[in-house]
Amino acid sequence: MFAEYDNLPLSTRFSPSMTVFLHNVGVIPVNPFVAYSKKKENRNTADVALTLSAIEDILIKEIPAEAVIICTHDIDLYPLILWLIEHTGKEILLASFPERTNRLYNSVLVGDCVDLNVYLRLAVEEASKNLAGGMGEITKKLSLTEKDLEFMEKIEDTFGSTYVSDLREKIERKILHSPEKIDKEICEKFKKKLFSGLKGWLRKENFASTGLIIGSWLPKWNLGISDLQANECLKQIIQGKEFEEEGIYFEFEKEKDGLIYGKFYRTKEGE
Repeated sequence: MFAEYDNLPLSTRFSPSMTVFLHNVGVIPVNPFVAYSKKKENRNTADVALTLSAIEDILIKEIPAEAVIICTHDIDLYPLILWLIEHTGKEILLASFPERTNRLYNSVLVGDCVDLNVYLRLAVEEASKNLAGGMGEITKKLSLTEKDLEFMEKIEDTFGSTYVSDLREKIERKILHSPEKIDKEICEKFKKKLFSGLKGWLRKENFASTGLIIGSWLPKWNLGISDLQANECLKQIIQGKEFEEEGIYFEFEKEKDGLIYGKFYRTKEGE
């Protein structure tokens, strides 16, 4: 099976790697995954490399295989895939998501198209089962967020996977409703960025909301922490009241699902 590794969902989030899960569901890659090219002018590089890798493995290296699955939806490569079918005498299957393939090309050039959703469902179930079993301690490397929950909800709606459902519940309970552990050094860097940002912002504006800080400033600071981790740092800073020494005060509004909401203002002494 030949596929673009970076196209696999949340490939960097799972340990062991996604290739292990493919093995667990009966898919054995005969060569390493081909890296995806991020250059805009070179979008087809990975697809071409996939097909050429199949040609090399089957015709040159003569690796034994009853069938070959190539994961691509690029119709420009269909003639090359057809050539591969004619010259190998093997069953060459094209795998993609149904909505991303051209039905006419599928039926005329390739034949039956493998529904990649089958492999996606099995891989996600294996990954979820493994991840759900190791949710005892939240680590910085895991760093799952609300976006991941949204992704898992879509998977659950599509496949009805009990593993995904169980995992989503554990993430909601252990991550969204409990503080994340975070290094003191990271929080110190966050604090310096926060104080610097607040001083500059409050010279021109009346206040700075927590939504502005987490939603807009945090991504620009490149600290490598999630919104939840940043919120935990923010809590520590507010509790310590160090910002008062900087001529700034915090007006608390509410706390929901472990997240703190409010606004920072400049004190009269700080004006």
